[in-house]
Amino acid sequence: MTLQGATLGMEYPVIHNVNVANNYHKMALDITASPVTPRPGQFYNLLCGHGTDPLFRRPFSVHRVSKEKGRSLMEILYLVIGKGTGWLRTRVPRDTVDALGPFGNGFLMVDEIRDLVLVSRGIGIAPLYAVGEAIRSRDRSADIHVVLGGRRHERVFYEAECSKIGEVHTYTDDGSLGFKGQAPALLAQMLEAGTISNAYHIIACGPLPMLKELSDLSKRWGLAGQVALETHMGCGFGACLSCAFPLVPERIVLRDHWKKPALQWSEDGSVVYSLICKDGPIYDIHEVNWDGWINSPLGMAIDIKTRRSKLGRNMTGGLAGPAIKPLALPLVWQVYRSVDIPIIGIGGISCFEDALEFIIAGASAVEIGTWNFVNPRITVEVIDRIKSYMVEQRIPRLSDLVGTLRTE
Repeated sequence: MTLQGATLGMEYPVIHNVNVANNYHKMALDITASPVTPRPGQFYNLLCGHGTDPLFRRPFSVHRVSKEKGRSLMEILYLVIGKGTGWLRTRVPRDTVDALGPFGNGFLMVDEIRDLVLVSRGIGIAPLYAVGEAIRSRDRSADIHVVLGGRRHERVFYEAECSKIGEVHTYTDDGSLGFKGQAPALLAQMLEAGTISNAYHIIACGPLPMLKELSDLSKRWGLAGQVALETHMGCGFGACLSCAFPLVPERIVLRDHWKKPALQWSEDGSVVYSLICKDGPIYDIHEVNWDGWINSPLGMAIDIKTRRSKLGRNMTGGLAGPAIKPLALPLVWQVYRSVDIPIIGIGGISCFEDALEFIIAGASAVEIGTWNFVNPRITVEVIDRIKSYMVEQRIPRLSDLVGTLRTE
């Protein structure tokens, strides 16, 4: 059975599953039976457990594809941070892993891309290695630089492997290894020193703030590039719509296998949303609307007694719940003024007042997410309270309330 060219529900044998550094692991799966060969930048959704715990599959990018003893192997580089990756770490040779894929578009590997800089942070090197390997195989004289980094030296790994495809540069936030600072600052230094020029192609994967800074830097210096985006995904093939995010309409790139079949445009063409799982996860570095994305913004919480992150080894996490409502509301209002289609308001709804705010801003319906874990009856309670509100305000139909925000 196939969906958009992807093979569904195949069980792939584990060939090896090894620790490469700290909590970073690398697994090789035998995908010889797959009728589809994945491209660099595509991903698979893996079932990381038995039954329904955990419920959702986990997306993992393709790290490498190789041939060994007549078999086709796909490698996945991953960081153990939770239940799903914890289960994945326990897989041994002769076990199998249920994988859906490959999904996504993959990197553009056109002939004009020769000299490049691979920019990553932490596990962000996972999808980039295959690009450098492919370019190096295609052109042995290509000048390739690999930027690896993290918060401190324990988070930097894979230097030896990356030295096989290019010159390695390291950075740490605290200066404990390599350049003191973050990737965009190191890249700026490399440009100023003439180590690289604006003829180089940037290919990057890492936290959104880093990618946004790299996009700004590339505009100032006139560099071209591609970014691999990561976000929460429920399905991986465009059904749940949880990975929607905005692009810059006039900067959209459509080439070869970058068809972007899931684009949703406003009637006046001023707003366009994309699905990472179907149109991405690889995008031109200049086509992403970094300021318009409200999908679990980066958040952190610190235990002041232990001085450690409350989110464990991952340090940061996606901000959800009531805190994101003020960020989501103006986006609903902006979309309502731009398009004449029903809008579903999502983000931080924990009571009927929150739901009404979204409706007044322009939402025809609302979705309650995080608060269901706090109060499983929240949806029923919100409906009942909205009915009471409408009776009190003498509003006959809910549609009469949609988009009634007063601006005078």
